[in-house]
Amino acid sequence: MSYWCCYKYFTMSVCYRHGLAFSAWVLSYSQELRGELSFLM
Repeated sequence: MSYWCCYKYFTMSVCYRHGLAFSAWVLSYSQELRGELSFLM
């Protein structure tokens, strides 16, 4: 039982970290895109 809880917690933390990294990447990418668009306008 405790093993399953540890496994679930580990997967959740990994997914959470990856989600944070992905959202940060999307944020920086959209900012770059916006900068390029304003540069082209």
